[in-house]
Amino acid sequence: MLGIGESSSATVAALAMGLAHVVNHPHFAHSYQLFYRDYWNKAFTGKFAPSLRLRYLFAGIVVPLLLALFMGLAVSAGDPVMLGQAASLMTFLVGWHYVKQGYGVLIALSVIRKQFFSTLEKRILLTNAYACWISFWLAINWMVTTRNLWGIEHYMLDIPTTLLIASLCVSGLSTCVLLAMLARKWLASGGKVPVNGIIAYLSTLYVWLFCLTNPLFALIIPACHSLQYLAIVWRYRLNLEAAQQEALTAGTATKPPYSASRSFRFMVFVAVGTLLGYLGFWAVPEFLDSNIAYEKALFGSSLFLYIFWVFINVHHYFLDNVIWRRENPDTKRYLFG
Repeated sequence: MLGIGESSSATVAALAMGLAHVVNHPHFAHSYQLFYRDYWNKAFTGKFAPSLRLRYLFAGIVVPLLLALFMGLAVSAGDPVMLGQAASLMTFLVGWHYVKQGYGVLIALSVIRKQFFSTLEKRILLTNAYACWISFWLAINWMVTTRNLWGIEHYMLDIPTTLLIASLCVSGLSTCVLLAMLARKWLASGGKVPVNGIIAYLSTLYVWLFCLTNPLFALIIPACHSLQYLAIVWRYRLNLEAAQQEALTAGTATKPPYSASRSFRFMVFVAVGTLLGYLGFWAVPEFLDSNIAYEKALFGSSLFLYIFWVFINVHHYFLDNVIWRRENPDTKRYLFG
């Protein structure tokens, strides 16, 4: 992809958009399906601990209200610069979310395969993930002054070169510590480490290096992230359906599922996620852009596409921050069960 021509760039962009339809947009929808399933009991009854219920309330109600309020105020004020700040937040949270997922996939696979990391090793993995993303985020801000999403410009931060260099030194040092830890663990265990999880972790962190050489790589990263996510979500959902099937067979199901077929229920889950992804990212915002009047001279012709894309991306970060917590009983049962 380095040094490719204009026609090849268009091909890559079209491929990335096609992948977005198939894997990226449904993965966002799946987070809503998991989070809001049985939401009343999760947030308002004694099913979960009070601290977890507060997280469900904050991510499920407070965050979307605040996002809608902020964007509504920006549009009402006719202020595209203010509206663009939401995309700046999205850029930071999306990358942060990606590297946290890489760490989460590694830990999940280590637990599933009973190849555990110690507390110190986990701390090294997580510290390196944060250090690397902060460095890459600072580098992106240092290299680019403005970005454009659906006609709305958002401004990057003015990063001092000394700050960037210091950050790169820290992430370089943390990478060296990480590699030393992984090599020690490999030798001590006789190679019994979660190799696929380590690959997922490393690829999530260091793929951003390619974006610094060619921005087209940024179009492919979301699809790779989504494939990782779908593998975890589908495992979770299949285990949930299996648990429902066992309860149904044993006659202990308090609420019988709508179908006795586990496979059919899973396929419905995937189909609904695909449909919701299409509606949220394309059908609904394009309908609103075509039928609701607003200042197109200020906001361009795709205001609602921008609002929906940013809203879903930012909200998704907060939803996942609740779903995949280790103290979440549903995650313990259906991801590791």
